[in-house]
Amino acid sequence: MFAKFFAWERWPEQARREELTAFREQLKERLTTYAAIEREWFSDPQALTPAQRAPWHTLRLGQRLTETWVEWVEEVMEED
Repeated sequence: MFAKFFAWERWPEQARREELTAFREQLKERLTTYAAIEREWFSDPQALTPAQRAPWHTLRLGQRLTETWVEWVEEVMEED
């Protein structure tokens, strides 16, 4: 997809919108999955041992990165 940004004018608007919308939905599904994992495995972060905290922190990073992706896609779609 990113190569298409360098050829923006050649990327048909309808196809662009469809692809960005599909990407945003994939990202939102990923966030839903991350939330389910957090509820199931890390429901009480204060009770986690240091060894258990590493995967929890990694999950939280994944959530934040994915949220940033969603914001970016929405920003691009608004400007288009």
